[in-house]
Amino acid sequence: YWRGDGTEVDLEKARFWMGKVADRGDPQAKEMLGWIIASQKAKKWFEKSAQQNNAVGLASLGEFYERGWGDAPVDFQKATELYQKAADQNYAWAQERLGYLYFNGIGVEKDLAKAFAMAQKASDLGSPSAQLALGSLYYTGKVPENKKTSDPRKPSYRKKDFQKAFAWTLKSAEGGYKDAQYNVAILYWRGDGTEVDLEKARFWMGKVADRGDPQAKEMLGWIIASQK
Repeated sequence: YWRGDGTEVDLEKARFWMGKVADRGDPQAKEMLGWIIASQKAKKWFEKSAQQNNAVGLASLGEFYERGWGDAPVDFQKATELYQKAADQNYAWAQERLGYLYFNGIGVEKDLAKAFAMAQKASDLGSPSAQLALGSLYYTGKVPENKKTSDPRKPSYRKKDFQKAFAWTLKSAEGGYKDAQYNVAILYWRGDGTEVDLEKARFWMGKVADRGDPQAKEMLGWIIASQK
């Protein structure tokens, strides 16, 4: 009902059914109920804000069109245009979303060089999720080289750089990003891009496990076992 998949958008019915799940105490349903209620009122204000070229308004409206929230149809091209306007104002979250779209070729032609550039900009502005994404690009060897190719959308790549991957992942973890905390624990455990440090691996994995993550709890057991 919220997205209009197979039916017309009906925010009242979406609110009604999600409310039933939220009333049973489901935390994800409570979060989604908040988004549904917000989408009933927020879009028109984001539109007004975007008309004044406000970066937050532009990016927020872009997400409505990227995800097809409320009465906004899924329109990746429009989302990309809105994200770009916000990214041009150095809004990190918009740069991150734009990088994601370029990396996956959603609404735009796939362009890994632009995806990397957006991830780098957002990371430099302190976005923990972008920092993790940047670390992943270095880890997998998806960082474009600074040299021209016959097709700039298909750059040649540098070799994997585990040290830079570790450095950006650690920055993200220190920023409180759970996925990065899990990954940096694994990097310390394996010694990828850093020396093996089981105490630090245990510390970071413990942070994720303390949030109730079942996979982190299992990995924490393996890390503790490897100390003995």
